[in-house]
Amino acid sequence: MVRITRYPHRIRAAVVSALVLATVTLAASGLPADAADTATSDGQDAAPVRGAIHGYVFDGERYRSIDVPGATRTEAWDITNSGDVIGYYANADGRLHGFRLDKRGKYTKFDDPDGDLENDLTGGNDRGVTVGSLLRYDPTMGEAHGYLRDARGRVTTIDVPGALTTLAWRINNRGQVVGIYSDVDRQVPLRFLRGYIYEDGRFIRIDAPGVSTTTLNDINDRGQSTGQAFDAADPQNTHYTFLRERDGSFTRLPDVPGAAQTIHLGLNNRGQTAATAAFLSADGTFVTLRAFRYDDGKPTRIAVPGAVSTFATAINDRGHIVGYYTDPAPGTTGPSAAATAADGAAGMPMGLDPLAMMDPMLP
Repeated sequence: MVRITRYPHRIRAAVVSALVLATVTLAASGLPADAADTATSDGQDAAPVRGAIHGYVFDGERYRSIDVPGATRTEAWDITNSGDVIGYYANADGRLHGFRLDKRGKYTKFDDPDGDLENDLTGGNDRGVTVGSLLRYDPTMGEAHGYLRDARGRVTTIDVPGALTTLAWRINNRGQVVGIYSDVDRQVPLRFLRGYIYEDGRFIRIDAPGVSTTTLNDINDRGQSTGQAFDAADPQNTHYTFLRERDGSFTRLPDVPGAAQTIHLGLNNRGQTAATAAFLSADGTFVTLRAFRYDDGKPTRIAVPGAVSTFATAINDRGHIVGYYTDPAPGTTGPSAAATAADGAAGMPMGLDPLAMMDPMLP
């Protein structure tokens, strides 16, 4: 039986229809422990500006930056229990490439086997299996296919039957893959979404109750998954993040106090989640992103010192968090409203918008 508790909330009309995903960045490895949650400690309460994008790992005490050698930007999207980090990066040509970074510091890079499509690598497990999406960005006729790459390098395409586009996000140690698909939209990024679970060639389509759009973000070894649900007709009023149990029941996950919206992107076997929250400025003109780890419904701030915004994407069973962050814009010493006005509002991730929330945002 489906159970879900609703807490309708209306976000100001000036906000995007759902959480704005900003680009983020970090500094050198071995940064100090988590900064205090104050307006001046890390700059993340100032207007966001575009700068360099770096991945990071936070082990509970220290931050370590992740920069693929030669890349112009790097994003970390998953972390295994052994400490391998999975993500994607861009070179000067702007094309996306996947990577896996092991605990010894060795990078393994992944590309489309046919060399034609870009690669958003977003998930991996302890058995050396990775999942992601092969993409062709086009304003009218985009292309996206989920895929699974096993430890021997063999690639299996994941396409939901009848779907125009399919994206694969995460895989657990049982081999279950979660992702999103659209059977009405071929564009990348997508707007009309449904979730799915894939296992041994079989698909289970997932639709949260009472909404038109469902995404699945992560799945743990217990078969629990996290995702988002919102109604395309009124996303501000119906958006919520959920935990889906193996029996198909849904429970709403908590929102960060004071945030316009909260998303829980990562989930581990202990029930901890990695969450990112969007905060509006007092006048509603810009959005700041802050990262959190949730334990038993209680949030702990994850703030990369010196970063403009910090985004959390995944958490392993040791409680280690990965994500990415944004440095101040070139030529500035810190966040600047003037730089934001010159460069536009908060930047989007370089790859797919994993939550289908690429609606236009205000300056």
